[in-house]
Amino acid sequence: MKVNGTLSLFIFFSLLFSLSACVSPGKMTPVAGDVPLTSGDIARAIEKDEEEAKRAFLAAEEAYVQGEDEMAYELFASYVKSFPESDFADDAFFRMGEIKYKVEDFDSASLNFQKIVENYIGSDFLIEAKYRLALVQYHKGEYNDAIQSLESLLENSLEKGRKLSSMTTIADAYINLENYREGIAWYVKATELSTEEELTEKIEKRIINIVDKKVSPQELSVLLPDFEGTFAGEYIKYALIIRKVDEGQYEEAKTEVQTLIQETGFESMRLRGEDALQLIAQRMDVKANTIGCVLPLSGRFAPYGQKMLQGVQLAAGIFSSESGIPVNLIIKDSQGEADLAASLIDELVDEDKVIAIVGPLLSKVAEAAAERAQVRGVPIMTLSQKNDIPDIGNYVFRNFLTNRLQVKTLVDYSVNEMGIRNFAIMYPRDFYGEEMMSLFWNYVLLYGGNVVAIEDYEKKQYDFGREIKRLVGMDNVNKKVQEELEENEKTLPLIDFEAVFIPDTYDKAAAIAPQFVYNDVNNLLFLGPNSWHSPKLVERGAKYIEGAIFTEGFYGNSVYDRANRFSNEFETVFGEKPGMLAAQAYDATLMIVTFIKNEDAKSRVEMRDSILDIENFKGATGLTTVLDSGDVEKKLFVLTVKNEEIMEAKLPYWFKDQVDTSTEALPLLQ
Repeated sequence: MKVNGTLSLFIFFSLLFSLSACVSPGKMTPVAGDVPLTSGDIARAIEKDEEEAKRAFLAAEEAYVQGEDEMAYELFASYVKSFPESDFADDAFFRMGEIKYKVEDFDSASLNFQKIVENYIGSDFLIEAKYRLALVQYHKGEYNDAIQSLESLLENSLEKGRKLSSMTTIADAYINLENYREGIAWYVKATELSTEEELTEKIEKRIINIVDKKVSPQELSVLLPDFEGTFAGEYIKYALIIRKVDEGQYEEAKTEVQTLIQETGFESMRLRGEDALQLIAQRMDVKANTIGCVLPLSGRFAPYGQKMLQGVQLAAGIFSSESGIPVNLIIKDSQGEADLAASLIDELVDEDKVIAIVGPLLSKVAEAAAERAQVRGVPIMTLSQKNDIPDIGNYVFRNFLTNRLQVKTLVDYSVNEMGIRNFAIMYPRDFYGEEMMSLFWNYVLLYGGNVVAIEDYEKKQYDFGREIKRLVGMDNVNKKVQEELEENEKTLPLIDFEAVFIPDTYDKAAAIAPQFVYNDVNNLLFLGPNSWHSPKLVERGAKYIEGAIFTEGFYGNSVYDRANRFSNEFETVFGEKPGMLAAQAYDATLMIVTFIKNEDAKSRVEMRDSILDIENFKGATGLTTVLDSGDVEKKLFVLTVKNEEIMEAKLPYWFKDQVDTSTEALPLLQ
C-alpha cells in the first residue's frame, strides 16, 4: 500500500512523540545529556526505518522470484509483522496468499487475501485479492459463495481479462451445481465479450462438452429457446439432430441439418452440419464392420505385401474364435500400380461399403490411393514412408516408422535415461545422412544437450581415420613426430563428447567403431538407427560395438507385453517370427478394429474422428498417438549390444508403466 500525505504526517508526529519519550531505543541511539531531539534527528530515524523495511521486502521478493516459496513466505510473514504500516505490506500479504494458493492450502491463502480486503482498502491489490478469494471459494466447493463474490466483483470497473475470467468461473460454478441454463448463459456472455479467437474456441469447447455429456435430450429441448442465435443454441440444435441420427431417424435428421447449414451464422457449425450430412448418408450406406485392405500382393513387391497382409489378418481376427462383432476384411491387390490402387478405392467404397481402408505401401501408390480416399471421404491408414502423404487431407493417415521418430527416441533415451549431454556426429554425405544429422542436432539442442563435433564422409568410404582425427582435434598432428616424443610431451586427443551418432547401415557402424580405438579415441558410446539391427553388426563389430544403442520400431522379445504377445500369436498362426512390416500393418488395422469392436464408429466420419483421438495406443510397435496432421507420434524400442548379443536396453521410462510386473513378464533376477 502507498502512504498518502495525511498518513505521513500522522506517522511523523507519532514518531516525534515516541522518540522524545524514549520508547524505541532499538530504533535510534539515545542522545547523551538529555539534549532535545531536532527535526533532523527524527527525519534520519524515519529514513533508517524505511530503508530497513525496503531491504526486508526486497529479500522476500527475491526469494519469491527465485521460486524459493517456503523461504519467501517466512520472509514476507516476518516483514508484515515488523512493518505492518509500510508501503508494501499489502504486496506482502498478496504474495503470501499466492504462495499458499499454488500449493492448494486454500484456508491459509484465504486468510492472507482477506487481510488486504479488510485492512488495506486503498490497495492496488484489493480487486485482485477479492477475485482470489472467490477462486478459493470455488476450489473449496463453495460454489454459491463464489458466484455471489464474483457477481459482486463484476459491479466494479475491471480490466477485460479479469472480467472474462470472472464470467467463465461463474459459469463453471453453475455447471458444478448442475444449473446448466445459468452456466451456459454465462459462457455465452463471455463469448460476446471476448475478441480473442483462442479464448472463444476454449469456451465453445466447454459448451460442447456440457451439451454432449451432461445435459439430457429432454433438457436440451427445453434450453434451446433461451439460446437462439448464439453458438450454444446452434450446437444444441446440432446435438438434437445427432441424437435423431443415433435413433435411426435419418430423413428427419437430414432435413433439419440442411436447415442448420443454410441458417447458421457460425462457420464451425456449418462444417459440423456438412459432416452430419455425410454421417447420415454413411450410416445409411456403410457397413460399419467392414475394412478394406490394399497391398501389393503380386509383382515385384509381393513379398512385402504378403508380410503386411499377415499382420492385417491377425489384427482383424481372421484366425480367432473371439466373440463379439465380427470384422469383415476385403483384400485388394494393387500390383504396385498407382492407377489401379485409386480404382480399387472406388470399388471398396461403392461396392464393399467399407468404413475404412488399410494400405497401400509404396509411395506413389499410396499417394494415388490417398487422394482418391480423400475425395470419397473414407479414412485410409497408409503404410508408406512418403513424408507429406497425410497433408492430402483430413481422411488420410500414416502409420510408419519415420526418421524423425527414431532420432527423437534415440536422443530422449540418451539424455534422460543415460544422462549424456555432449555428442558428436559422423554421417554419410547423402540425402539420408544429412537429414538424420540435422534431426539429431536439433533434438539434442531441444533436450538440453550439445553437439560439440561433426564430420561427414563419402558413402563408399571405409577408411575413417581422417574424420575421427578431426573430431578430436588430431588432424594436424604429425604421427612420426608424435612417436619421437616422450609420453608427457605428446598431443592427446581432445575427447569432449560422450557419444557418437552414426546414421548409416550396420556394416558402416561395424567398420567405423574399431577405427576410433585405433586412433586412441576410447570409451565412447555409439548411437544409431534401426538399420543397425542385424546379427552382422555384432559379427563384424565384435567388442568395438559393445554397449551401442539404437532404435527399433518393433522388438518381439521385449518385456513390453503387447509386442511379445503379438510376436507369439503371429508365430503360432504363421509358423515364423514377425518383422517390422507385419507389426506395422497389424497396429494400423488394430486401431480401426478396436473402434469397430467397441461400436465407437458407425460411419466414416466417426471413424475419422475416432482415429484422430488416438493417444498412446498400446500396440505391437509401441505406444502410438495420432497427431492432428494425420501422422503418428510413437514411443519406440531401444536396443543395445551386450556380451556380443543384441538385446533390449534398459527399459525406457515410457514403457515402464506398461509392463506387468506382477507376472513372469520381467526376469526373476535383475
